[in-house]
Amino acid sequence: MPGHIIVTGATGFIGSHLCTRLLGEGCRLTIVTRRPDSASARWLATRGARVVTADLTEADALLRAADDKPCQALVHLGASVNLAGDDMRATNVAGTANVLRLAEASRAGYLVFASSIEAQGLARPDELPLDETRACRPPTPYGESKCDGEAQIAAFAERTGIPALIARIGNTYGPGSLGFVHFFLRTLLTHDAAGPALPLLGARLLQPIFVTDLVEALVRALRVKLAGVYNFTGDAPASIGDWVLALAELLGVEELARLRGRDRRPRGRLLPPRRRRPHPSRLHRWPAPRRHRRLPAPLAPPRPCRHARLVCRGERPSAAAPMNGGSRCA
Repeated sequence: MPGHIIVTGATGFIGSHLCTRLLGEGCRLTIVTRRPDSASARWLATRGARVVTADLTEADALLRAADDKPCQALVHLGASVNLAGDDMRATNVAGTANVLRLAEASRAGYLVFASSIEAQGLARPDELPLDETRACRPPTPYGESKCDGEAQIAAFAERTGIPALIARIGNTYGPGSLGFVHFFLRTLLTHDAAGPALPLLGARLLQPIFVTDLVEALVRALRVKLAGVYNFTGDAPASIGDWVLALAELLGVEELARLRGRDRRPRGRLLPPRRRRPHPSRLHRWPAPRRHRRLPAPLAPPRPCRHARLVCRGERPSAAAPMNGGSRCA
């Protein structure tokens, strides 16, 4: 497999692990990054990687990654992982179009596109692990952008005849994966706006994959030029609630995790609102005199009905005899 390989998103979590492995395999590496001064970029440069500073949305700057000789493969890992926003869509959709121009300019012999399992959307427990043939139903704009990227890659491969791999990557974890656990730590330990949504997200199932397993799969795909759409996920699903509890156990805050993950929404009829406690400054004030209510006038004693008087006298009332006030006799 040794040869020239271009990698976008090389200084990210997955990219840094993959580039380290490719350099160990003896590949000549060109990395594309927005942050050439980052620790990952500097470390890869010391190992012999060529660093090109470019944003995915800058087509002209991106073309500087091409050189005179054809590259063996282009691995497109760069992306914005924000769930929504114009910048995210520009990076993931327009940026992918720019990377395809780079693939043609560099005469790449193989293309790898890092999609996401988010493109397929949520799944029931009996559907996991997700099969590649299941229709895509992305739940977020981020997942939609990955679907659009997949369509661009498929059209490019059909037009040029260059073999291309669409890798739908699951939730990746491992050394250096602070970005993956940051959301859980933020919702667990701070009053983040996403905290109230944790009980709703707790049952959502993930398909996590360890980063070294993912890198091994990508390297094997590069060796044989695997083409098509494949899911790169783990076999054992895990819920978001399981992840939060695992982190809480490591931090020693299990009770806090159970409290944050408890669904406190009212079920059935709404509960009455709580009485507001008085301000502490008012606790020591002399209570204000209460206004006395005017008591109602005493009721007059009930008058016996004519029916009862007739019965006491031994008389028999007629059916047409009117009752006093409409009262009913026992």
